[in-house]
Amino acid sequence: MSDATYEQLRQKVDKVRPHVDFTAWIRAIQDASILHLCSKDPWTDNVTLIQVKRMREQDLESQDYAIEDDDDYNGYLDVIKLPLPLPILTDEQPPAPQFLFIRPDEYALFKCFGQRKWCVLTGNEGNSKSWFHWKFILLCYRQDLFNLFSPLEGYEEEDELSFEEPKTKDQTYTEQARADQNELEEDESSNKKNKTQDQTSMEIEQKDQAKLKQSKLFIPKLIIRTVEGQRSLIFFVDRISDVLFVEHRPKQLHCFMDENSTILWEPDSEMIPLYYDELQARMIATVPPFENLIHRYQKEVERFYLPSPNAMQLRLMGQIYRMFASDLKDFPTDFEIHERVLKFGPYIHMALFWSREKRDRFEELRQRELERIFSTNATLHHAQENVLRVMQSSRVKTGSVHCFSKYVPDQDSDDIFDRYTHPRYRSSSQAVLNMLYDHIENLSIETVRQRLIAANRDYN
Repeated sequence: MSDATYEQLRQKVDKVRPHVDFTAWIRAIQDASILHLCSKDPWTDNVTLIQVKRMREQDLESQDYAIEDDDDYNGYLDVIKLPLPLPILTDEQPPAPQFLFIRPDEYALFKCFGQRKWCVLTGNEGNSKSWFHWKFILLCYRQDLFNLFSPLEGYEEEDELSFEEPKTKDQTYTEQARADQNELEEDESSNKKNKTQDQTSMEIEQKDQAKLKQSKLFIPKLIIRTVEGQRSLIFFVDRISDVLFVEHRPKQLHCFMDENSTILWEPDSEMIPLYYDELQARMIATVPPFENLIHRYQKEVERFYLPSPNAMQLRLMGQIYRMFASDLKDFPTDFEIHERVLKFGPYIHMALFWSREKRDRFEELRQRELERIFSTNATLHHAQENVLRVMQSSRVKTGSVHCFSKYVPDQDSDDIFDRYTHPRYRSSSQAVLNMLYDHIENLSIETVRQRLIAANRDYN
């Protein structure tokens, strides 16, 4: 962002002031060294360090409960201790504001967002969609963190090495008695073949270079993290500068943003993310499931689904919170988190933060809804064929979309976009899956046969 644009911001928006706490937070991140800790290394209080510890199943404080997740891609959790705690923006105090948790899925999504202009981040409730904004900001300022720890890194270098076609060995010996005419024909054929190979090699190289260009990260020069386009923090990634807090109208965004900027849109009263023709910046809008997307631009928006953490990652988060949470009393034990994940599913708010009263109330409402779904073969079949509709209705009836099913990434896809833009559905928790098993056991052989025939017909 140019100095002229910087001054334009001060002149055109309603209110603007430096945000002292966020300025200190960002400058500490910019100046800090990265320290990669081993699993047994202790955390330290040091404002000059970004400490990173990659934690796996063997780092859990208890090994008594089996990990049944089949997602090998998410077999670890990167725990990051920041130089300074994340400043508080609302009355909701984060339990350990000096820590961020980054999953492999989030590294992949960070890269995906760099390749699309307008994006919506949605998915399961309680999977830290809003917290992804702070991870995005951290990785933009410290790309070396992404380079060091992202599971995606290394692909680009391999692609570059693969551009050069392997050279074939020249023929050293030829038949001395070959006829001159045959030799001429061979030379002519060889020239055509070499020409074809050169053209093919050039085409392959051009395609690979285009793929490599597409895969490169887009790092904005300016990031605005806004609550519905009205209360915003402005981060100048390309300079040493204060972080600014701005109060403005949504249609003033274009006054200080250009094509090198990214908007992180956070909902408040579920207002539709606003995008208009004059606005050239990229946008990542956090949208709850089933809410409207970007008005007038829905066909041009790419919707990405952020998966929920798995059971191991949730238990590791709980382990950190029990060590460092500043205000939480009676934080759930490892066993309690394990039990809640089995009962309710892998959702951060349910497993880590809901009170007993809230869990009991949800369980009562959910049980009522599940009994209706599993009451007959017809009602169960209808629920399985209309998963999205059931999610919508269960949110109204129970307060959560995850009564019956949840989103999961397409783990079989080799395409990073398809993995997060075309999710699949699974039972929302082990408790729901057990109900499904019990229901199937009570079905007649003929009913099971008809179900299999129908499933095979749909598949083909």
